[in-house]
Amino acid sequence: MKKRLLYTMLMLLFRCSPVAAHMPEQSMNGLIQNIHSSINALDTKEISTFFDNTVEFTYINTHSTLTRGHALLILNDFYEKHKPKSFKVDYTGSTPLGDGRYILGSALTESGTFKLYFYVKERSGKFFIEELKIVK
Repeated sequence: MKKRLLYTMLMLLFRCSPVAAHMPEQSMNGLIQNIHSSINALDTKEISTFFDNTVEFTYINTHSTLTRGHALLILNDFYEKHKPKSFKVDYTGSTPLGDGRYILGSALTESGTFKLYFYVKERSGKFFIEELKIVK
C-alpha cells in the first residue's frame, strides 16, 4: 500500500515538473509511431519531415553534419543498399538534463541488423530529429 502511494505521488510530481511539461508525451509517442511506421513502409520522406534544419548523421563509420535534404539522400542510400524489412523500437528515454529524448531501435535488413539511434529535441511543441546514427 505504501509503495503504491509513493509511486502515485512520484508520478504526479513528475507530470507536474517542468521537464514533463516541456516534453509533451503524446507528441513524442506520435513521433515514435511515425518513425516506426515510416521505416517499415520504406518511407524516408516521412522520416525526413522530422529532421531539424541540420542533422548530425552517422552512417556506418562516417559522421557529418548535414542539411535536411542531404540527410534524406544519405538515408535513401541506406534504404537502397540494405532494404529494411522491419523496425523495432528497443528503448526510448530522456537525457539526464531532460532537454532531449532518444529512440533506440533495430532495423532488420537484407544485409543484417542495424541499430538506429535518434536524438530528438522539442521546440515550440514539435519534435525534431537532431541526430541520427545508423550502425551495424
